[in-house]
Amino acid sequence: MKLVNINKSYGALKVLENFNMNFEEGEITCLLGPSGCGKTTVLNVISRLTDFEGEIKEPADKISYIFQTQRLLPNLTVYGNLDFVLQGAEKDKAIRRQKIYDILSAVELDSWKDAYPGQLSGGMAQRVALARAFVYPSTLLLMDEPFKELDISLKKRLVAVFLKLWAKDKRTVVFVTHDIDEALLLADNITLLSHKAKILHTHKIDLPQAQRQLSDDILITIRKDIYKNFD
Repeated sequence: MKLVNINKSYGALKVLENFNMNFEEGEITCLLGPSGCGKTTVLNVISRLTDFEGEIKEPADKISYIFQTQRLLPNLTVYGNLDFVLQGAEKDKAIRRQKIYDILSAVELDSWKDAYPGQLSGGMAQRVALARAFVYPSTLLLMDEPFKELDISLKKRLVAVFLKLWAKDKRTVVFVTHDIDEALLLADNITLLSHKAKILHTHKIDLPQAQRQLSDDILITIRKDIYKNFD
């Protein structure tokens, strides 16, 4: 997928100006940058949740989107929330049921399938949001700071859950974060953005996610370079 000469303004505020970027199929790309630099706007352009000027080449036909808040439907159970998004892609009820049971088992929430969102902790709700995104057969997954409100221990656990789910099909992922460690642990490519989503630098990380430790020399070097770019 390629974004070509994308422009987006909100009134007099220009957020994206002639923005160009390629996203490699099957890889995780992180957009890292300060608040207000246009990271979320890029996601909304890709998902066509906002109007824009420019062109998206080779767009994804099916997109999952994990927002900063879970946006679970409060009147549906955990099972119902997953079934709701899956109905449009799979008509066979038995097949949907099996897919939902499998994904709930993967995120360790199979015993909570009949619970409502209001009965879940924040971490559990975020696992449901992950399950909902992955149970839908999308070719592109967008994530807008999905681990933002979690404590360090829970964030570490959910990052592991995400990688376990992603490893099964390795769909293309674009995610936004302020957290450098998240980017280092998850991304194949880290793109640093500044004002109006100006691309400062892109880091390619060839080390498989399952083998990464923040103490790895290559990740330490990249972290230092990221800090240097934002000095």
